[in-house]
Amino acid sequence: MNYIKRNIRPNILDLVAYSCARNEFKIKSNTEKKSTIINSKIESDSLCDKTNFKDFSNKIDSDNPCVKINLDNSIIKIDSDLTQRDSMILLDANENPFETSYNRYPDPNRTDLRDIISKLKQVNKDQILFGNGSDEIIDIIIRSSCIPSRDNIVYFYPGYGMYEVCANINDVENRKVLLDNELKCDFNQLFKNVDANSKIIFLCNPHNPTGFIISGEDIEKVCKNFDGWVVIDEAYIDFSPKSSGLKLLSNNKNLIVMQTMSKAYGMAGLRLGMCFACSELISIFNNIRAPYNINSMTQSLVVKNLKETKSYVNIILSERNRLNKEFKAKTFILTVYESSANFILIKCIDAKSLYNYLVSKNCIVRLRDINPLMSNCIRITVGSPEQNTRLLNVLSEFENQKNKPLK
Repeated sequence: MNYIKRNIRPNILDLVAYSCARNEFKIKSNTEKKSTIINSKIESDSLCDKTNFKDFSNKIDSDNPCVKINLDNSIIKIDSDLTQRDSMILLDANENPFETSYNRYPDPNRTDLRDIISKLKQVNKDQILFGNGSDEIIDIIIRSSCIPSRDNIVYFYPGYGMYEVCANINDVENRKVLLDNELKCDFNQLFKNVDANSKIIFLCNPHNPTGFIISGEDIEKVCKNFDGWVVIDEAYIDFSPKSSGLKLLSNNKNLIVMQTMSKAYGMAGLRLGMCFACSELISIFNNIRAPYNINSMTQSLVVKNLKETKSYVNIILSERNRLNKEFKAKTFILTVYESSANFILIKCIDAKSLYNYLVSKNCIVRLRDINPLMSNCIRITVGSPEQNTRLLNVLSEFENQKNKPLK
């Protein structure tokens, strides 16, 4: 199956991508030899038109002068003493020339960021796409694949709301498949909603807002039995006992895995989403994304602050167990759903009453009173130990108030 040909819109395949200034002139410093090589080989994520360049990497050794390759394929030699970044005169991008720390456009290829994420996730660099949060990536996947007013996407409901929003923006049909009575996935029902115009199946794993986990075996079955893209949204995977779908990429060319820096890594404010897929598809996605979609501060701060999440995750998992036990002891909570994420979904006798009481006590949770399957449900994020203690105290106050005999 040629997934690219089947699933990518013809106009996207024919698209000539925007070529930004910093991609037309690339600098790679060699401080030891005080020379610079301009490598014109276009990486898979480049926005440049590949036909405009030739690969001279096998003709130039590191002792030769630097070269710039113009769009007409002519070569300009550059004095090696002038090729240090700080001494270069950058007059190609119409930027403000005065130094403000952020007066220059960010690296369009996110080189340092890509290097560190490639090592962290054990994925080839040409299999990585970065987005302004995962929401931008969702939009890119839908926009590149679905023909408006014809194609559809399929996903389980209740689920993450941005699949529907992005589909509606792009005039793409939403096909919602209800979870079963235990709020789990029914894959037989899923495939009953798939037809020849189904381009994408979104699987949130762990699922939001329920917290259940989908097995790798089920994911592979979906990949093998569907000719479109299977997108695994792994925003909460770091809190799960199951391993990531990244290990399934090599054997499933129609698989796309999304992750984020917003949850376990504690960088929601920086808005960095990550997409992993086959290099051919990532190259297409890079052709249609905005050229500078990841700003300089996000790139530098993620690289600077990225660290192992184990200490954060271990505390959250311990607190999740604590809350799970305490919630089950509350008389006004009917069901505590098993969670593999950093939140817990509960079903209450009167969710709106509880929600309003929590808000009055400055405890903000998410009301998920969604009919028919999730009536009277609330989703509660696992906070810090101190926050969770405060939450439990407020819940006890609510319970005591409800149990107080009438005078």
